[in-house]
Amino acid sequence: MDVPSLLQQLDTAMDCTDKFTKRTLSDRCLERATTCERSLMDWLETYAPKGWGILGCPSLDHSNATPDDIKDAHLMCLFWATYTLVLTVACSLPTSPADANTTSRKNTMLACCQSTARTIPVVFMGRAAAVSCYQIASFPMFFALEGLMSIEAPNVSEDQLRLLALFMKPARGGGSLADFVMGLLEHSPVYQQTEAAKAIIALASERWLTQSG
Repeated sequence: MDVPSLLQQLDTAMDCTDKFTKRTLSDRCLERATTCERSLMDWLETYAPKGWGILGCPSLDHSNATPDDIKDAHLMCLFWATYTLVLTVACSLPTSPADANTTSRKNTMLACCQSTARTIPVVFMGRAAAVSCYQIASFPMFFALEGLMSIEAPNVSEDQLRLLALFMKPARGGGSLADFVMGLLEHSPVYQQTEAAKAIIALASERWLTQSG
């Protein structure tokens, strides 16, 4: 499964100005995205760590996580981020707003983003925090935050605030990922399009300046 080429295929379809060609390119892109969806679900059913699924792992103990728990959590956060990207592609293509698949995909995207937000704190605790493991979690964290901001608009959920708080958490040796994620979000299409996103960025900026001052 080649997600970068899928994203490139989406860009080509969206940039096309010829109506007929655009439709053809969009159909091909959707077909490929659907194939990727099936591959990801096959992986989830066959290879996901025991007890884990789209909705996370109910038995995960964040405060007493073992190295295997942390490894499984990071693996699943990468899975959810990848699945969210593929679903975003499928939902970005021209389809009927009433398309049942679009509604189902958005619900799955929301579940993936929520699962990331509720699982990723494990890498900020205990042994994982001691070796700054959370820096490798910035990729799924960012996509989960952007996805939540888009899907849950105009609301600002606890999951969004949880992720922002983690981005602002000082890393081992000083500093944080706050500046990085703030810059990304301020140039994100989600930020440009939703008042809720602007509000949450303003709130995050205020908290970050307070903590830095």
